[in-house]
Amino acid sequence: GRPASSLFSGPHAPAEPNRAEPSRAEPASGRGAGGPAAATGGMGAALGLESSLENIESRVDAGSILEGIGPDQFDRLLEHLEAMQRRGLKFGHVAIWRQAFLGGAADHHTVVYEYRAAGRQLSLKIDWGREGLAFRDNAEDPSPDGDIIMRKWCRISPAELRLQLLEVKGRTYVLTNWNCQHFSQHLFDRANEPTKE
Repeated sequence: GRPASSLFSGPHAPAEPNRAEPSRAEPASGRGAGGPAAATGGMGAALGLESSLENIESRVDAGSILEGIGPDQFDRLLEHLEAMQRRGLKFGHVAIWRQAFLGGAADHHTVVYEYRAAGRQLSLKIDWGREGLAFRDNAEDPSPDGDIIMRKWCRISPAELRLQLLEVKGRTYVLTNWNCQHFSQHLFDRANEPTKE
């Protein structure tokens, strides 16, 4: 079997899969983003969700980050987190993934919460863009052409993440001070903090 500290295997596995899991955030090793897929917009940053909580699966609609991430799914994510909480799930790790686009001239960041359910390693990927929030929850690699730039233990419940999201509900995308990078970093930083009530 693979080590407990290794989330993914294959080309997207961390460079040192046998290293002990850090107890604090550390930059993860890059695996090289960009390339033809990033330059042509095939980067998985645009998401659409058809949730099936029984199967914990959803579908992705391909599209370019320049076209946005699709209709806002903020309220659907809140409902999804409530259903996860009822099932007794808990997140084990949180990570920020980076996906290069425009030939590496820019990056899209997304926050990913990792957990286990039904004997499978799953990821709740949350994207922030001009149209609002989009998410995907499944066992697939969260960003096949991306890099993990930060990852840490988080041990928070879906209810805690829901409260953290409610703290930023209503904020609008602003390229200079509330873009995908700010959003992802904010949630990553909050993952170990007690939630304000």
